[in-house]
Amino acid sequence: MVVRDAGSAIRRLEFSVDAGRWQEVHPVDGINDSREETYDIPVAPSDSPVPRVVVVRASDFLGNIATGRIDVP
Repeated sequence: MVVRDAGSAIRRLEFSVDAGRWQEVHPVDGINDSREETYDIPVAPSDSPVPRVVVVRASDFLGNIATGRIDVP
C-alpha cells in the first residue's frame, strides 16, 4: 500500500482488522520521512466467506489524519 501526503511527511500509519485494536506499521524502507511511503500490512487469511475489513489511519507531521477502508477476501 502506498500512502501519499501533498503537504508534509507521513508520520504514522496504523491499521485495524475487523474492528480490532489499532496496530502501527512501519514503511518498507524503515522510516517515516517523506510525503510518499510504501507499507506492507500483514493480514492473516480468513476461513470465512465474508471479506475482512481493514481500516487504515495515516497521520502527517502537521497533525492531519486520513482514514481508508480495504476489504480483503
